Amino acid sequence: FMRVGTMAYVGAMSKISKDVPPYMIAHGDPIQVRSFNRIGLERRGVDEAGRKAIKEAYRILYRKEGLNAAEALDKIEAEVELTAEIKHLLEFCRASEKGITR
Repeated sequence: FMRVGTMAYVGAMSKISKDVPPYMIAHGDPIQVRSFNRIGLERRGVDEAGRKAIKEAYRILYRKEGLNAAEALDKIEAEVELTAEIKHLLEFCRASEKGITR
């Protein structure tokens, strides 16, 4: 009953215990987000501005130490260009009932 976001990539044999946000690559047991799906975004025609915004959102959400998910989402909303992809990412994460994979 977990959700996997748009253009997210989940590796085989991964144990999913929380929602996987859109545009991310996750795998393992326990599952961890390893990167954002740059190649998938390029293939789907996401423009350069959209890819840069997702890259920055990934860094804030997964690479900044000391931020919980809610703080990271607020920081993304304040600091990252609000492209359609970022709006979708924020909506997905905030609507998550089980939490997102960190």
